[in-house]
Amino acid sequence: MKKTWIGVVVATCFSVVTEAQPQDTAAAATVTRAEQSAPLALVHTIPLPDVNGWFDHFAEDVQGRRLFLAEEDHKSVEVFDLRTFKSIRRISGFETPHWILYQPQRDELFVTDEDGTVKIFNGKSYRLVETVKLGEGTDCITYNPRTNYLYVAYGGRDAKSHSSSIAIIDTATHKHLGDITIPAARIEGMDVDPSAGRLYVNMTSKEEVGVVDLNKRSLVETWSLDLEADANVPLRLDAANHRLFIATRTPTRFIVINADTGKVISNLQAGLNADDIFYDPANKRVYLSCGEGFTTVYQQEDADHYKFIARVTTGPDARNSFFSPELDLYFVPTVNRKNRNAALLVYRPRAVTVNTVPPSRRPQ
Repeated sequence: MKKTWIGVVVATCFSVVTEAQPQDTAAAATVTRAEQSAPLALVHTIPLPDVNGWFDHFAEDVQGRRLFLAEEDHKSVEVFDLRTFKSIRRISGFETPHWILYQPQRDELFVTDEDGTVKIFNGKSYRLVETVKLGEGTDCITYNPRTNYLYVAYGGRDAKSHSSSIAIIDTATHKHLGDITIPAARIEGMDVDPSAGRLYVNMTSKEEVGVVDLNKRSLVETWSLDLEADANVPLRLDAANHRLFIATRTPTRFIVINADTGKVISNLQAGLNADDIFYDPANKRVYLSCGEGFTTVYQQEDADHYKFIARVTTGPDARNSFFSPELDLYFVPTVNRKNRNAALLVYRPRAVTVNTVPPSRRPQ
């Protein structure tokens, strides 16, 4: 296994857009103009008045126009109709649901649960059809559409182990085919490059990115990020440009890495408690949802150049999100806090005039 150190240099100068607190009509008009020029336009708000606690990750059924959302503390999965933008079903029976895969060929839903299982549901009746037992720490997933294999992280710290496992599940047969061992107590975001036969994984407890050869079913390379422990969480691959997008929590950074060599291409400021990151290939943007209550938007000028363009206010603890390139929609759930009920916010990307420096910070 090849191990490379790719220390991340943290810049001390960056642009941050602060949320204006309008004190008069002119200021209010400025805020309105800013909202109108934001790269994400709010088009729907779906109330979830009886849902309390944290959310987690999403899946979509593009053909059936359905969206699935894991409701961690509510111990359920919410099903939304994206034709009417309403909640149509709630699937219960979980300890704590985390990640979801919708498999369209079989019309089945795969949900990782904190009880150490992957639960499989029929997509029409929403009835449980099978349970695959893995072990403690069952959490994040990624999927290879070429093989129909689902990769599921489990073990590690929750299992009182210094190493984690990535289970290989055949979604056609529901069989657990084997495991890939990862020498890290905590692993987080994963993504697959089907054409290259590679899986990328955030080895979070070691501040490293791991590269797995899917044919060998083994870790073949690691790239050190030189961060504080448990920092690198969400990860997303831009396969066309061979770029990995990673968000870290300590320090709060958005990092772009060459997916072939591990070289750091870009390193920009991010928000606190980021948990999901998505790439919008049509608009050449990256959306990073942060628990501070906003989504940070970055522009990809080309494969090697990125810049901050906006932060879009979302809501309390809105650290999770989902982007559908097919539907051109971006989804953010907001948590029930004080006098504000939980809701699912639906945004549509739009073209904007890029201005990376707020007016008050422009050089004279």
